[in-house]
Amino acid sequence: QNQALIALVFLYREVLEIEVEGISAERAKRGKKLPTVLSKEETKRLLSSMSGVGLLQARLIYGCGLRLRDCLGLRFKDIDFDHQVIWVRSGKGDKDRCLELPHSLEQSLRDQMQMARMLQENDRAQGHPGDYLPNAYEVKNRGAGVSLAWFWIFPSSRLSKDRRSGLIRRHHVHKNGLPNAIRKAASLAQIHKRVGAHTLRHSYATHLLLAGADLRSIQEALGHSSIKTTESYLHIIESMRGKLGSPLDTLESDSTKEN
Repeated sequence: QNQALIALVFLYREVLEIEVEGISAERAKRGKKLPTVLSKEETKRLLSSMSGVGLLQARLIYGCGLRLRDCLGLRFKDIDFDHQVIWVRSGKGDKDRCLELPHSLEQSLRDQMQMARMLQENDRAQGHPGDYLPNAYEVKNRGAGVSLAWFWIFPSSRLSKDRRSGLIRRHHVHKNGLPNAIRKAASLAQIHKRVGAHTLRHSYATHLLLAGADLRSIQEALGHSSIKTTESYLHIIESMRGKLGSPLDTLESDSTKEN
């Protein structure tokens, strides 16, 4: 409906060159959808059905509330084992945030970084160009791209052409890899919901709320600009906690007492 209105205005103004004024039209409102979340038991079954790098990525997203792009874009400099934190740089809205690193992920993450380090050393030995740097940082610091600090935690197994510079270099793994792995794992775990990488992020927020975490802290961890976005999880946990109840349960219990 909105697209049709914009198309008509464009037709009159740009094609027919007739100025349109005083349009009285009601714009369609986007419906509000509640996010799909997994129970803790479903989350266990899903993760148990995964393996390898995909499992580590899924655990990171669920354990820290990361977006998919945040997870895939992690570099060596973003992991601080001494302070047990992960830095998300230039996330959605170009915002940085600092998140607690789950202790249960430390060893798996160290092992992954060791494999990535070997790949980076091989790239340097082969003379491949350094890694892509954001916001023209390569111009400011020309040697940064070949340093380990800027190398990907989850590097691709293949070199590819950088569409920005035209150089053949190594990027992080493809964005479709983890969602495909999660869908297969959901099928194996017999989870009959539409499950994706973002479902784990939604589950992270919901499970924290159920555990008693405050809404503001969860908002900051997720990187939401507005608290209203985070409040959508409250509707889910109210149902999970059975806050309202159902008249059916009362009806059936009354019938049992009468008998």
